Parts: sequence; structure tokens; C-alpha cells
Amino acid sequence: NVFAYDGPGFGFLVSSGARLSRVLIGKALAPLAFLVPLVVGFSFLAWALGGTREDLLAGMLAGFSVAVAGVGVGALSSVLNASDQSRIGNRQGAFLKVLAWFMGFFPLISLGGTIWWLLSRHLSADVTGLIVLGLTVALSARLITLAGRRVDRDPEQLLARLAPVY
Repeated sequence: NVFAYDGPGFGFLVSSGARLSRVLIGKALAPLAFLVPLVVGFSFLAWALGGTREDLLAGMLAGFSVAVAGVGVGALSSVLNASDQSRIGNRQGAFLKVLAWFMGFFPLISLGGTIWWLLSRHLSADVTGLIVLGLTVALSARLITLAGRRVDRDPEQLLARLAPVY
């Protein structure tokens, strides 16, 4: 929910005339700035604790795939299921909303795992990881594009959820 903490400030963002799809892209991609190093660090740690050389790159590619999928699902969730989290006491149903989106995220990741498993029967782990990461990037880009089009087409719907008094 990348707009969740904008709250009433989202109204100023809308009135600024900025393309909200561009803002959405920046906000959705921002978590990769810490997720990518985190995945690399955990992958190196797992490798150092007894993994093989082949496990290192494949582990990073799997982690990157999950992070990138989260970016796409998060962008779509931010537009379709936005809620204002900027004020204390304004979080009714937030847990259930997050749980619902996670319930959609896990089947997506499971599908990616199944594709990985099927490909790995015929390809090396590194090639499999590159293919799955490429598919994940394509899917995430599509989800972000859909979310961006929706917010550009109808920012008032999001504005009503985030800043109803605006």
C-alpha cells in the first residue's frame, strides 16, 4: 500500500498535476533499494553456512524473483485496496486487507516455484533462475502498468479512500 502513509497529503499530490502512475512506479520500486542487498546478504550467509557454489546465484535469483513479484502485487494492491494508515485510529480492517493480498501473493509465488521446478528438470539452476526472474519482471511490470493506468484514469477513487475530506 504505497500511498497508505500519504493520507491527506495525497490530495496535494493529485492537485499538483504529477502523473500518479510515475509516482506509483517510484514508490513501488523504492523497497528494492533495501530488498536487493538483503537478498544478497542472506544468500551469502546461507552459502557461507554450507551451501554449494551453484546455490549462491540461484538463491539470489529466487530471492530477487520474490521481491520483484511483491513490487507488482504491492502496486496493484495500493490502487485497488488503498487505505489511509497515516493517522492513528484509522486502521480498521487493515490486517484483513493485508492478509487477503498475501493470500493472493502466495499462490503467485507458488506458481513461480512450480515453473522453477519444471524448468530445473531440464536446465541448470542459474538458467532456470534467470528465466523465472525474467518472467517475474515481465509480470510485475504488467501489474504496475495496470495499477498506474487505473490511478491516472481515476485518481478520485483513491483520493476518496486516502483523503476523504480533501
